[in-house]
Amino acid sequence: MTVTVYKSKISEKINTAYHFAKKMHAGQVDKAGNDYFTAHILGVADKLDDDACEDTYIGALLHDVVEDTEVSLSDVLRLFGGKVAAIVATVTKPEDKAYADYIDTIKKSANKEAVAVKVADLKHNLSTPEAIPESLVKRYEAALKVLEDG
Repeated sequence: MTVTVYKSKISEKINTAYHFAKKMHAGQVDKAGNDYFTAHILGVADKLDDDACEDTYIGALLHDVVEDTEVSLSDVLRLFGGKVAAIVATVTKPEDKAYADYIDTIKKSANKEAVAVKVADLKHNLSTPEAIPESLVKRYEAALKVLEDG
């Protein structure tokens, strides 16, 4: 297994989440045509602070499963527990919510682990600004500022 991003703290629960996310994202590619799991999901997990807890790390591995696969929040709750499900629920953007409102909701949540996952997601997205339109770069930079300030 190549999960080195959790600083050698691989637990059974993290291992399960890793393989679950890898299976759920199988066949998906990013805008550059790279394997989505390897290029983005592991990239987000790698952007977490070294002191991130197990649930935060698992939340990073699962942060896109509800938006991008057939996995439901109920599935996440059943398989990984309430704290991880709360992280994933918080970072999952409702289709009918404006992006700025979605970011404000994350910021105002009492879920510091979800904020950490979204910050890592934004930092990963911004690590290759040439791969995304300028409008998204500006949106992500503004979102990062909102989440990191305060």
